[in-house]
Amino acid sequence: MFIKTWWTSISILAVLAIGLRFYQLGSLPSGIYWDEVAILVDAKSIANTGFDMHGRPWYQVIYPSYGDYKLPIYLWLAGVSVSLFGTSGWALRLPSALAGLATIALAGYCAYESLRVNSDSKNRWLPWLVAGGTILVVSLSPWSLMFSRTAFEGHLGQAWLALSVALVLTTRKWSLGWYLSPLLGALATYTYFSVRFVWPVVFVALWLWLESVRVSKSSTFPLKLWLKSLGFKLFLPLIIFGVCLVPMARSPLYGDSNRFRLGTDSVLKNETQILQSNVYRELAGNTPIDRVFFHRWWLTGRELLKNYSDNLSLNFLFVSGDPNLRHGTGQFGLFLWPLIPFFIWGWYQLFDKHRGLSLVLVVWWLAAALPASVPENTPHALRTLNALVPLAMVIGTGLGYGVQTLLKTKNFFLKASGLGWVLLFVGVLTAFTYHYFIIYPQTSAEAWQQGYPEVAQTIVKFREGNPVYLESFDDKFYLWLMAYGPYTGAEFKTWPSFKYQFVSFDGIFFSPFPGWDGVLNQSARVVIAGKTEAMEKVMAAQQLVIQKYQEIKDPSGQTKFIVIMADKKLW
Repeated sequence: MFIKTWWTSISILAVLAIGLRFYQLGSLPSGIYWDEVAILVDAKSIANTGFDMHGRPWYQVIYPSYGDYKLPIYLWLAGVSVSLFGTSGWALRLPSALAGLATIALAGYCAYESLRVNSDSKNRWLPWLVAGGTILVVSLSPWSLMFSRTAFEGHLGQAWLALSVALVLTTRKWSLGWYLSPLLGALATYTYFSVRFVWPVVFVALWLWLESVRVSKSSTFPLKLWLKSLGFKLFLPLIIFGVCLVPMARSPLYGDSNRFRLGTDSVLKNETQILQSNVYRELAGNTPIDRVFFHRWWLTGRELLKNYSDNLSLNFLFVSGDPNLRHGTGQFGLFLWPLIPFFIWGWYQLFDKHRGLSLVLVVWWLAAALPASVPENTPHALRTLNALVPLAMVIGTGLGYGVQTLLKTKNFFLKASGLGWVLLFVGVLTAFTYHYFIIYPQTSAEAWQQGYPEVAQTIVKFREGNPVYLESFDDKFYLWLMAYGPYTGAEFKTWPSFKYQFVSFDGIFFSPFPGWDGVLNQSARVVIAGKTEAMEKVMAAQQLVIQKYQEIKDPSGQTKFIVIMADKKLW
């Protein structure tokens, strides 16, 4: 009966999870951000020609994209999706939605296997309860749901990382997992750069834990077997992982990609810390001890810990989430707030009864938060995505032990409290779902470049071979024209670009209307597009006879963009 009930509950959760991730997948969020549309352009080009937008082969390990240097795995999967389903937001986001469903299953499996490492006959149903709790958390968390519906490589990368961990946990029965895990870790790294720092740390922590459990169950400590494990279960997989990353390190774009990422503001580049260090030293007397205690490295460490605290805070996790509206709603945390007691209870139970596992989850969490804590912009839900599974496992542990207590107790107050919590959780989940599908499309429209696809499609419709000018509103708008226009990958690679960005193509100029004297070939008809305010000024100042006029509105009904086709006014 227990197993039947468990599978029935999981089936209901699966239907709900699929519905939440696939309902209006291509149109909600209400726009496609430039990182997404850049992937769509390369995927469209790969599907058409086998080359990216710059004419480089599909099998390259670093894509220049629009100058931000993307890794290949998501691009390849998006290329397959676009070739099957056409150039659309739905096809673009399909790999991420599938990764979201896979993460649910992988998180449940990791929780189940982790609890079984230390299971006993008295708690034989506990791993099932913890796995069910973990599945519930990932299925219904705003963190997983929102990133399942967007084409961010980090979400796919964390799914590969979770699969790599799952393979390690199978090694108690299937030793091949030790050698497949680094391959999956490399696959995750070729999906999202930061995994290269996270996977080795998590893998070493898992090896230490599983080996300590094996030694604790053995009456002897054979040095020979331990050295064999050290060589074949730890060093060899790490070597396999390193060898797999050689093609990335040897890519001609590797140096540029590192410089691009290191060029962002971070605690490692904060020059004010040097000035602060000098001021503190002078105020303290500038003795040798002062020069040590007020070294800028200490100030850098302090800033790093501050950023860490932002990414680890309960407020970030359960209350407000990421203020960036592409990474959160601004109204809900990464997990729904009624789960806070189970997060605390889960840590207590783990440290009390599963000390080794608790340390692995702590290390996994801290390692995942490190790449997000070095940049100045914190907290950051995308960069911390590698912590989704371990944190869900902690909350799932709290839920598992909580349900086990309710099943055993005859205390009416406890049972009533459990029912009350279920009603509260359903209420908060309903509030989040309503906010995300009804309110969020309006509040986040600007963050998602809402209206850009419609502008691109209207330009194509109005064009009729005439020159096009854009009243500057986004220097990457050419990506939407490449994605939604009638162009193919074969045409992309013939267009001139500067630092991997296109400045004009096919008579379309990404610059303001220069007046009739500056129009290409002295054409008497042009298409002009831009934001409402800029377009109203152009139409008032220039000698235009408008032949076609189209307004693109935002979700609130306000006119956001105007596209016109106009003739020259003749006096």
